[in-house]
Amino acid sequence: MPDRREVYRSPNGDSWFLGREPADGRAFILHQSNGPSGGRLSHMELGDFLRNANGPEQQALLRLIGSLVDVPPLADDERIRELEKQVGALKALEKEGPDDHD
Repeated sequence: MPDRREVYRSPNGDSWFLGREPADGRAFILHQSNGPSGGRLSHMELGDFLRNANGPEQQALLRLIGSLVDVPPLADDERIRELEKQVGALKALEKEGPDDHD
């Protein structure tokens, strides 16, 4: 397994990677600035990275994390059907009017 994976590359060439410490398996973020900015690497703890901003690089990391979980398609379909039933019941009550429920 590679010790880092690119999470996001910005239009200006900056890159963010999800890294892992080989000794203890702890994850972190590596930011590499683009060439004209010096191409420097900086190391960030995951919590700091997610807490400090809500940019496209954080959203990309959250999507990557979300992709690790399988959501059964039927769970979503069943929930949608249940919500549709509830909405239908509410619409029926609206049509009846307040005086029809004595």
